Amino acid sequence: MNDEKCPCDAVRELQKIVSNHERRLADGNTNFAVISTTLDAIKADMIEIKADLKQLKEKPQRRADAIVNTIINAGIAIILAFLAAKIGLG
Repeated sequence: MNDEKCPCDAVRELQKIVSNHERRLADGNTNFAVISTTLDAIKADMIEIKADLKQLKEKPQRRADAIVNTIINAGIAIILAFLAAKIGLG
């Protein structure tokens, strides 16, 4: 009986291995949570950047619309002034 190894040693060794695996799993879960939080922040930033980019793309169009509106308003003002002068209001 002295030649046989005590099963207690094998159990202790297996407990060490299990403990090591549990620690590594806990570390992995923590790392996953950090990565998930970081990805959520990146996603929010990307949405904000996309909205800003869309706004910047529309800016030249707004300028062109403002120029066209100014030209139309000036044309209407000229026509009204001409009509007023023709009627004798000017």
